[in-house]
Amino acid sequence: MTYDAAQREGHRLAFLASILDSQPGAVCVVDKEGCFTYINAAACQRLGYPDPEELLGERLESVVYAYRDDPCALALTEQLIQVARTGSSQNFESVTWLRTRNGDPLAVIVEAAVLREGEKTAGTVVTFRECKKQQECVDEDIHSVQQDSKTKFQQQLIALLDQTPDIIALHDISGQLIYVNAAGREKLGVPDIPRASDGQLCQCGTAIPVEPSIGAFIYFCHPAWAAELLLNEGLPTARRDGFWQGETAIWNAAGEEVATSQVIIGHRNDSGEVVQFSTIIRDISDLKRAQQEVAESEQRFRLIANTISDAFWLRKDNQILYVNPAYERIWGQSAELFRADADSFLEDVHPEDRERGHLAR
Repeated sequence: MTYDAAQREGHRLAFLASILDSQPGAVCVVDKEGCFTYINAAACQRLGYPDPEELLGERLESVVYAYRDDPCALALTEQLIQVARTGSSQNFESVTWLRTRNGDPLAVIVEAAVLREGEKTAGTVVTFRECKKQQECVDEDIHSVQQDSKTKFQQQLIALLDQTPDIIALHDISGQLIYVNAAGREKLGVPDIPRASDGQLCQCGTAIPVEPSIGAFIYFCHPAWAAELLLNEGLPTARRDGFWQGETAIWNAAGEEVATSQVIIGHRNDSGEVVQFSTIIRDISDLKRAQQEVAESEQRFRLIANTISDAFWLRKDNQILYVNPAYERIWGQSAELFRADADSFLEDVHPEDRERGHLAR
């Protein structure tokens, strides 16, 4: 073939390829081994491949959705090879499932015709069109599976939240109580999962308003001082920064004030707007009682130590932890100086007794 003839043949092939790429129908060619030798733009688009080079040389079964136990789909490559070997075209009436690049199933109807080069068989021309009805069914199946998975995850999450001793609750921006866990239901005296909109949440014989603001709900569950802290500091901070933490209190089922540590989280949508608030409330009444007992014990100690007439102090290493008022009267030295220099008391000890004073440090 002369150069001009070769050039004309190249132009002709490029022109034919251009025609095939402009076709809305999906067209591809597989050789006698079942490997792709050509795939047009429409086929690439339907299968989700931006570049046909990703498929060229690959066997056809790489795009067959073999996960589905469909004999027609599983045998598709062999059937198309037989078209090339026998030289007879074939229409596949049943739905064949292909797999897109991201793994989604694609329902199609396949037609195949022999590709000839002169008298020789060069492969199989494969065209396919989407089966809309079947695809809609599989889309519904996928959506159903996704919903089932979401529901199962929510159930697992709720079961996990119900195991924690902390109160966990979720409100929407209007104050609607969306969820409260088992600890919240028990400590607030609510037997079932409450929803503020139907007035089920009740405490001490008083039902919460049917459609409360979030402020009304806060005043319902918290003492006034804690409610004001939450409304004036907690919620504005969580709305602005996404997070707030502080010490508050709740009314328990018996109407008693319970000391709590509380966290509020502001949840934002894609636009950055806060659409929900969640809160975690931990009972710290035992900690508060322990702190109170320590404070009372320290107060009793100081009362006793401050009234005895002998000098008395507590020391750890070179730090004075406590010195009673009698020290200044007996030593004639300020307590501040003693705290600054724990050995300063030795200056007023008789030289013969200083060694014992050192040992007594």
